[in-house]
Amino acid sequence: MAAATFYWYHRVARDICFTFMVGGAADLVCQEFEKRLLPSCSPPESKQILQESERETSASFDIRRTFSFSVFTGLYIGGACNAIYKIYPHVARMISKGRKPSDRTVGLVSTLLDNFVHVPTLYLPIFYISTNLMQGANAEFAKESLANNYFTSLVSCWGFWIPVQFLIFSAVPSVHRVKCVATGDFLWNVALSYISHREAETEEEPMKRRQSLYAAS
Repeated sequence: MAAATFYWYHRVARDICFTFMVGGAADLVCQEFEKRLLPSCSPPESKQILQESERETSASFDIRRTFSFSVFTGLYIGGACNAIYKIYPHVARMISKGRKPSDRTVGLVSTLLDNFVHVPTLYLPIFYISTNLMQGANAEFAKESLANNYFTSLVSCWGFWIPVQFLIFSAVPSVHRVKCVATGDFLWNVALSYISHREAETEEEPMKRRQSLYAAS
């Protein structure tokens, strides 16, 4: 019993470390993508605003933003999801009325629960609130960011994760699911990072808005 408990905590600790690095790496890739994309697609007046904003800020990566992604993916994907994903097979067994469900049934039930219950009610709200607060935003800005990006993020999540998770929950042993999800999460986090920050690059007065909505850090 003690050995099993130690193994579980050891595995969770490894998952947290792995997903922490995945989240940070995904955001760094996204920031590099934004730097290369935005100057070429911005209208002339927006380019001037961006240039003025860039002169007032560091030319390096936004480390605070990257850190917030790392912390969220590490603690939530690597930590909390270890417990959440263990629930899905039990629900599939209940639906099968006590009989051992097939792998396809477990995959289908798990995918539906994750994308239509877990993601809309927990994952996305916690992501937007926690990462914005960690980046120094106040509660008003965090809620506004969630409201503005919720539907786009949810639909994008469904498009990416429904087929991927069906394969993971159907074919991958439970002890390896978090790592498989984290690997797919690298691609998803690049997209999510872009979605959650895309408005900041198209504001007419980016610095003025940031000062009005961000709490003093």
